[in-house]
Amino acid sequence: MADLAPRARVVDLHKAYGQHRALEGVNFEVRAGGLVGVVGPNAAGKSTLLACLAGTATYTGVVERPVRIAFLPQRAQLPAAATAGEVLDLFVALHGTQGPGSAWPEGFLPPLERRMGQLSGGQRQRLALAAVLGGEPDLILLDEPTANLDPGSREAFWAAIAAHCARGAAVLIASPVALDVLASVDRVLALDAGRLVGDQPAAAYLAGLEMSVWVLAAPGRTPSELAALPGAVRATPRGEWVVIESTEAASVGLLEALRGMGVRSEEIRISAQAALAGARAVSPGHVPREAGS
Repeated sequence: MADLAPRARVVDLHKAYGQHRALEGVNFEVRAGGLVGVVGPNAAGKSTLLACLAGTATYTGVVERPVRIAFLPQRAQLPAAATAGEVLDLFVALHGTQGPGSAWPEGFLPPLERRMGQLSGGQRQRLALAAVLGGEPDLILLDEPTANLDPGSREAFWAAIAAHCARGAAVLIASPVALDVLASVDRVLALDAGRLVGDQPAAAYLAGLEMSVWVLAAPGRTPSELAALPGAVRATPRGEWVVIESTEAASVGLLEALRGMGVRSEEIRISAQAALAGARAVSPGHVPREAGS
């Protein structure tokens, strides 16, 4: 892509809610075509950062951004009495064009005659994504956009994001340490307690993730035997599971060794947390119910 001009630039960004410092001295820029994951634990400042970039929150510091911005907050509010078709028509009128995000696969959108109040959480999320990703924004800000999406819908979402990046938009996606996001972005900004504690390529960030591989306990799968596998750091019993600690970089060899032992895929669960100091978050949706926290 020829145009590598910055799509957003943040200098010494601060945001406070009363005595709570939500963001402190954040600095970065995102160029055209950049696909960036903003990660961190709850209350790290991810949503606040996107709101400042979108211009929906006050702040101190410098935020340079383009005129054409698409912003989907974590809890998007769409009129309950409107139909899905009316919501899409409204956003098409606001965008002035359908844009590359308009070609959604069959079944992605809910029935257009259904009212918002009649839609499930997943249907509302898909409709909100279709509405926001229409047009040709230069900066796209999405707060946990893959929540409530099934695998097919996630694939369609990432295809739309790729199309926007290919034409020069910059995209920031806020998420806890979710593996589907980290595997798709090019770069990771890690926040903790309002501070930017990491800014690195996604591959490097992934390689530093601490992985927990949960294996269903069975004969021949004692903690000592599992801890001796390639890539394992230690193994600890947890109810009917054994938790093997590893790293993302070593997890491939560990999973291959487990399969070599005859462990079936349905007997394995995976969670991850950031290895950066202070930025520790468990990936949702992959941890067995017995994990608890």
